[in-house]
Amino acid sequence: MTLAIAATVLGLAGTLSVAACRTALRYVDLAVVPRHLMPRVQWWRAHAVPALHASLTVLAIGVAGLLIAR
Repeated sequence: MTLAIAATVLGLAGTLSVAACRTALRYVDLAVVPRHLMPRVQWWRAHAVPALHASLTVLAIGVAGLLIAR
């Protein structure tokens, strides 16, 4: 049960943070981003969707665990 709660919380936190990151990346003006941060911005642009899928998977596993342990 504790593992299911942890997976649910972790999945929810990951999902919300990646969703916020994707929203921010839609509105960021790349002309004002410092050069030393551009590799990080590009990395997140390329990996936000896989990270979102991973977070949603962990969330689904946690919720399924909670329903089974009920």
